[in-house]
Amino acid sequence: MIIDLILNRREGDAFNSKQFYKDVINYGEIGREIADAIAAKQETRIKRALSDYVKDQDYNLDIIEYVKSVKWIEPGALIQKF
Repeated sequence: MIIDLILNRREGDAFNSKQFYKDVINYGEIGREIADAIAAKQETRIKRALSDYVKDQDYNLDIIEYVKSVKWIEPGALIQKF
């Protein structure tokens, strides 16, 4: 689940924006807006899409603060839209 990807990162797991994108793609329609935002390399849009996902799935809203506090696109990340 996408929430697991977020929580794993929050708990200190290594993060790679290219891998995150690939993982989100695997969730199909539920991850579409997130994946599109990542492919566009738009941090604000990614954070909004992730925040909407957290709200829509009724997860703890405290997670949104974490989502907003980190960058989701690493400098120089080569992400090709699928």
